[in-house]
This record gives sequence, C-alpha cells and structure tokens, in this order.
Amino acid sequence: MEIFRVTMREDILLSEYLKSLNFSIHRYNELLNQKKIKINNVIITKDQKLDKGDKLLIDLTPFQMKNTLAPVETGMRLHVLYEDDYILIVDKPSDMIIYPDENQANTLTLAHLVKKYYDEKGLDCGVYHLHRLDRYTRGCILYAKDVITLAALSKMMETHQVIRHYKALVEGHFSNKKGTINKPIARDRHHNNKMICSENGKKAITEYQVVKQYANNTSLVKVNLKTGRTHQIRVHFAAINHPLVNDPLYNPNYKTGNYDLISLDIAFKHPITNEQIFVVKS
Repeated sequence: MEIFRVTMREDILLSEYLKSLNFSIHRYNELLNQKKIKINNVIITKDQKLDKGDKLLIDLTPFQMKNTLAPVETGMRLHVLYEDDYILIVDKPSDMIIYPDENQANTLTLAHLVKKYYDEKGLDCGVYHLHRLDRYTRGCILYAKDVITLAALSKMMETHQVIRHYKALVEGHFSNKKGTINKPIARDRHHNNKMICSENGKKAITEYQVVKQYANNTSLVKVNLKTGRTHQIRVHFAAINHPLVNDPLYNPNYKTGNYDLISLDIAFKHPITNEQIFVVKS
C-alpha cells in the first residue's frame, strides 16, 4: 500500500496543495470518490481547506505502478546516499543498467537493488527513478517513493530546478578553462542506441569547467547539464573533438575498456519538506 503522509506547514486548499505538487486533478478526484484521503484521520469526500498542523494521509495504491521486476538473487547491497519518507538517492555502480527492458528480464539492475532494499525495510514503495544514467556511468541517482512526490520532482526536473554535476575524463587539452556546448541532439537513424548533434534535434546545453589537464593529453572536466538528453555529455564532448576516454560508441579512437563518467552530486529544494537537499557521491 503506497501512502503519502505530510503535516501541513501552511493553510491551503487541498486541491491547491496537490496542484502545487503537479499532481493530476483527475487523479485527485478519483481518490476523493474512492475515499482514499484522510485529514486528521477523518475520511473526506470533497475538497477541503487544510490548516497548518493538519495531518494529511493519502492512500495512493490505486495509482501505484505495478511491480514487474522478476526476483534476481544477488549479494550486492544498495549504497544509499540519502533517504527520507519521500525520496531516495543512491550511488549507482558502473556496469549496471537502471531498469530492465523486455529483453533483460533476468538481468540484475539498479531497480532490483532498490526493490530489495524496500522489501527488507518493509516499505511498499514504487521504484520511481527520476532520471537515467548510462550503463557505465556511476554515481548519484534520484528516486521518488510515491506518485505524488514523483509528479512534483518530475516537474522540477523539467524546469531545471534539480541541479546535477558530473565529472568526465575526456581526450585532449582545452584552450579555455570554461565553456558551453549548445548543440541540439537527435537520434541517429543509421545506428541503434546512438545519438548525434543535429539541427533537427532537441535543445541540449552542457556547461563545463576544466578541473585538470594531464600529460597523456587527457583532461578531467566538471559538467553541469542544463538539459537532460540521452547520452548528452558523451555526444557533446565528441562533437567538440574531446570524446570521453574509452567510449566505445562516440570515441573513434576507442580500443578497449570503459569510459569514466561520474554523476557527482545532486541538489534541489525538497518539494514536500522545503529543505535544501545537497548530496555528493561518496
């Protein structure tokens, strides 16, 4: 049973509160009709004003995403960086995908580790990732524990209120220590799972700062994504002739090994508690 609980910090109409969290009014009305909403442990069936200090409880089970994850035996443990009643931030290892597709039903994924973690804690939460990391990218990834928090954070991601920084090892040295790559990205029609810079693509902006330049003609860069396109960092740096070292898809000099790309940190204002959240990969 997926439950959303919160103690109100201000006086506000319930519908307006949920609207501020980007939660669908249609879903809200369904929950009212099904008597799934309580204020101070009393079921309500119509829109009501919430007073500061009121305790709101919403049973979100009707909209909880069904668990389709097949059990996968593993001794691997989830590395949790931050957790509260609404969100979970974990450290994704390299060489692991976020969620299985239909051809990877028995593949161990980060979603399996999150589900196992919830089960061990007795939490009936959906496994709702807010963004993806490529298979060999490691570091911070954000999950919501319920569909209301998911809706709120999804809107924040769309409006760039969730700030994420990355570090990447790329080929070559830079003449300027800072720069911005502003090149639209589209899917490559000639290669599966590959993206390209194209005028017909979606807006994509990457800011970077050179952290260190090495004698072997490589550079460590810190990256700030202003948009979140598939393979954005890898595509953009390849487009300016600084592909990630050991990137088999975008580096024409690739020989062997895996690229080193780290989701370094994540920062945002918590949509439910209003706290400033800043989490750094350990």
